[in-house]
Amino acid sequence: MPIPKNITKEHIEKAIEEIVPTQIPAQRLEQNYSLISNEKNIPPKFKVSIANKYANGIELDSKEFNAFEANAFLLKKKLF
Repeated sequence: MPIPKNITKEHIEKAIEEIVPTQIPAQRLEQNYSLISNEKNIPPKFKVSIANKYANGIELDSKEFNAFEANAFLLKKKLF
């Protein structure tokens, strides 16, 4: 499943509010990409996964897309 196009800045902001960096599961931490949002270091892939809960009711499976795609999605939509 590609990243849903209906994820908005509002969904990303809600995800940022919800995410506590110290509680991000170890397997969801990124090796190559990281974005600072509201002084939180949050992997873009995790941010998009959580934002999808607000846009579409479910967290995206991390196996459905990669960090490069998540980063590109956020940058393209200016949602970083």
